[in-house]
Amino acid sequence: MTDTHQGGCRCINRNFYRYDNATQDKKDYGPQIPQFRPQGGDVLIKAKQILTMNPAQPEVTAVVVRDGYIVALGDSTSLNAWVGPHTQVLDYQDSTLLPGFIEAHSHPLLLGIGLRHVNLTFDEAPTRAKVLEAIAAWTKTHTDRAWIIGWGYDPSVLDDNTPLSRKELDAICPDKPLLIANNSLHLAYVNSKAFEVTHITKDTKDPSGGRYTRDADGELHGEVIEFSALMPILQKIPAIDFERLKEAAYAAANMFKTQGFTTIVDAGLGLAAHHADLACYRAVAHNPDFPVRIIACPIADIYDPGIAWSEIGDAYLKLGALKYVVDGSLQGFTANLSQPYFAKPETSGESTVEESVFQASLKKAHKAGNQAFIHANGDAAIEMVLDAIEQAQAEHPRVDHRHRIEHCQLPSQAQLTRMKDLGVYPNFFVSHVYYWGDIHVKATLGPERAAQIDPLAWAEKQDLRFTLHSDAPVTLPNAIRVLWVATNRKTRSGQTLGAEQCISPLQALRALTIDAAFTLHEDHRLGSIEVGKLADFTVLDKNPLKIPVDDIQHIKVIGTILGGVDTKQMVHITP
Repeated sequence: MTDTHQGGCRCINRNFYRYDNATQDKKDYGPQIPQFRPQGGDVLIKAKQILTMNPAQPEVTAVVVRDGYIVALGDSTSLNAWVGPHTQVLDYQDSTLLPGFIEAHSHPLLLGIGLRHVNLTFDEAPTRAKVLEAIAAWTKTHTDRAWIIGWGYDPSVLDDNTPLSRKELDAICPDKPLLIANNSLHLAYVNSKAFEVTHITKDTKDPSGGRYTRDADGELHGEVIEFSALMPILQKIPAIDFERLKEAAYAAANMFKTQGFTTIVDAGLGLAAHHADLACYRAVAHNPDFPVRIIACPIADIYDPGIAWSEIGDAYLKLGALKYVVDGSLQGFTANLSQPYFAKPETSGESTVEESVFQASLKKAHKAGNQAFIHANGDAAIEMVLDAIEQAQAEHPRVDHRHRIEHCQLPSQAQLTRMKDLGVYPNFFVSHVYYWGDIHVKATLGPERAAQIDPLAWAEKQDLRFTLHSDAPVTLPNAIRVLWVATNRKTRSGQTLGAEQCISPLQALRALTIDAAFTLHEDHRLGSIEVGKLADFTVLDKNPLKIPVDDIQHIKVIGTILGGVDTKQMVHITP
């Protein structure tokens, strides 16, 4: 197998299937033939400490890489024998190297697209007045845009916790459609022009699993809840130009790279630009300057669950699990709970899909051999997912399917036991503790339930492997913050939320490396530093295992290595 980094294409030693854009038929282009250099290794990588995530050999000081794969590891003195006439030596001196961090759930293309629109995240617009000012300024300076789009807005963390209204948005932008996406991606706020171009009126019936909120007079308020209600509006937004989509992929990939990630899961292939998403990844993922690996998870509503999508691809671009969504978000009061919301006892959330429809689709996917990643935040949603998996497994038994529950905010201990028994793994959105923990205590869940969100310690005690994620652009990529929250559980106000659910730094690192790889069926080539695995590394300025846990937040990411190449050396090629 070869990997020519500064020119040429990337090749891998396995069959690589490509898809015809029109037919999506699988085409086998044959195995790539391994070509080994005759002397030494390509790269000798040295550092003060290299944490392998392999209990049999937990720490080394040097690694030898050939053709993008690890061929030897140990101490730098003994590995000098691998230095040949063309071997490059990368010495990171006092730094700490680990297996490349894996972002187990994000939406890279949405993140990259969002960077071309108005940023309304809390850090950029911390008050309602600042939000409205930012939208107004963007509208005035982007008169060429057919639609005005904003992203990252979250009323739950602002001063008044009041959603944007249609009338407010009309005052800013009366003449062209405007859409402001809620940070959860499950809600949006639109002006009258957006309703007009999509022919949605006060008499329009709410779709199943979604809602158009209305004021006391029955008029449309402007808040649109869940995907079934959002879809008619989103479909009217002009499709992004394909070249801009490739730029979005690069922008997102480089942002993830700076945070120490080397493998990224797109947990919703088709969400950004339908089938163009896959075409985009095919156009960029094998470029020698693309700094991350992509595992793309097709949306089950777009890709036929009866086709075996999972595992198609190669080390740079692979199709992963089918993606399902069965409820909404906690901060949006739409996650499906077994008990009512703390500040809104009139609701306990709702399912976004009919249970029978979900069960039938999941059963079809399971029978076809697919892995499934299922978005479920509330305990009622999690119960529905476990029932469906249990039913599918009973009718079509499979060994080691590794289905995963995404976000998995409020599982009970009994549900974690069921996951263990069913071979299901949680992918916890632990950053919720930091970003929305204070809101969960005061409004959504109350103190007792809020302390039990993302129960990592419960899962660890049951010997249930799990992973962690950022869900970008819901929260921006930040592996160090994820590690810090998992080990400290501090909210933005500085309070500790559910101290008994803190885990050790080693367990948190496993969740971002080898355990993440395991839940992706990628532990044979990712997640730990072992002979035969891909030479992907994250470089940190400090060892997370040797500093006080609260100081983890101050660790700096120095860089990443992909297939033995320092990504800082990758020359960016404009797509």
